[in-house]
Amino acid sequence: MAADAVHGADFTPYALCSMQLALKLDPKSTSLDADSSPEAPEYNIAVESSPAPLDASRLEINAVPNPNPALDVDNPDILNIKAFTDRMITASWTGERGWSNPQVVPYGLISLMPSASALQYATQCFEGMKVFRGYDGRLRLFRPLYNCERMLKSATRISLPAFDPRELLKLIRKLCELEAPKWQPKDKPGSVLYLRPTMIGSDSSLGFKVPEEAQLYIFMVYWPAPNPVTVNAGTRLLASSMSAVRAWPRGTGSAKVGGNYGPALAEHGLAKKQGYDQVLWLFGPDRQITEAGAMNIFVIWKTLSGALQVVTPPLD
Repeated sequence: MAADAVHGADFTPYALCSMQLALKLDPKSTSLDADSSPEAPEYNIAVESSPAPLDASRLEINAVPNPNPALDVDNPDILNIKAFTDRMITASWTGERGWSNPQVVPYGLISLMPSASALQYATQCFEGMKVFRGYDGRLRLFRPLYNCERMLKSATRISLPAFDPRELLKLIRKLCELEAPKWQPKDKPGSVLYLRPTMIGSDSSLGFKVPEEAQLYIFMVYWPAPNPVTVNAGTRLLASSMSAVRAWPRGTGSAKVGGNYGPALAEHGLAKKQGYDQVLWLFGPDRQITEAGAMNIFVIWKTLSGALQVVTPPLD
């Protein structure tokens, strides 16, 4: 289908992306389209048995007493990525009992002791994905099972509890089903909500050990539309300095853990002060490209035979 047949002269590449993404969600059903959601690859990570596994079928839904008003797209909270939706999903885990029943609760504060493992030893990981309202009225996520598989890999890398990625995906889809009708109505095609599944070690013992308690929570925030001026100008990248390294072999670069991001903020801040958008992270004496700040990078080059080729750094 031609792009202009969908929404006329207002076509943008961003809108086409939101129209074509593969995973489809029906507001009345969370079933996947069988022909558009390829299975994620096996990561060879055993989901360890626990007294109670993470089970989306046990989800408990609580009322939201004071829902937030939907905001205009130019509201400062949206532009500053602070316009959170009304609900989030939480579940707790202990080594003795396993996973609790997941719950839908109002978005708000979580409770942690000052000595919590996540605060003291950075036992925390997360994922990031977006749900798009297409110009055909459908809701779409882009290959979310891959994100859920990676979150399992990240969690086990830092000794947080394992879970079935498919159960996490069911919870994500349920949150989309609950929040999208208000925050992404069908008359606002192209709108985007950003999802942030997070797991933290909540064990209050100050001892350096594998956490015996953890919390999982999933929340959403309204994502601002791209600035046409910025999109047309492209993203400006500043090559990282020789003294700064984002990831290295056999480190945690392949896991999405907070400990990878905090140390990178100083270099990111310097790039922003010089008018750049992100840091192009390089590694080794031959300055190999690894990634670009908070995102991946793709390069189009011409091979010796004259063919165009799209390349991206490997995930390992």
